[in-house]
Amino acid sequence: MNINIFLSENGSEVSTGHLTSNSSAADWTSFNIPFTSYTTADSARITMSAAAEPKNGVGVLGNSVLYVDNLSFDILITSIPEQPTDRIPGTFILHQNYPNPFNPSTAISFDIPQAVNVKVDIFDITGRRIRTLLDEPKFAGSYDVIWNGTDDTGNSVASGLYVYYLRAGDYIQSKKLLFMK
Repeated sequence: MNINIFLSENGSEVSTGHLTSNSSAADWTSFNIPFTSYTTADSARITMSAAAEPKNGVGVLGNSVLYVDNLSFDILITSIPEQPTDRIPGTFILHQNYPNPFNPSTAISFDIPQAVNVKVDIFDITGRRIRTLLDEPKFAGSYDVIWNGTDDTGNSVASGLYVYYLRAGDYIQSKKLLFMK
């Protein structure tokens, strides 16, 4: 039996595949269908449908059922959409936290002019890392992270002077903050 598989995105066919199978119920076949469509929508409806090639003008599926097991999508992001330029900072900037001194929490603000991986860490004055507040890719823009005076395990830290570091691509900057109980 020959079956054509179609993938559609928001109603438009974007890819097809072909499966040749004997009609045995024990005939399991694995195959891949390339799916290379790009969409600018926030979400897309992906639809999979199957149609049998006619044999002597008659569809060969008849009352048969096509079962699909383990349907999965591997997604590879090859580009990042551009952001509006009126909201993109011109340079990397790590701002002074506010409030400072603080209790119970403080905001750490920073600006990044391009999409990069961003990491914000808190260190004590001996250089021991206390907490990682952020470690993820970010688009160009202005951001705030909040530190509530706790370490990575959730325990409250002692009153005192701490240093926060911003690593954004090749940019590294630090500033001091004071936690008071």
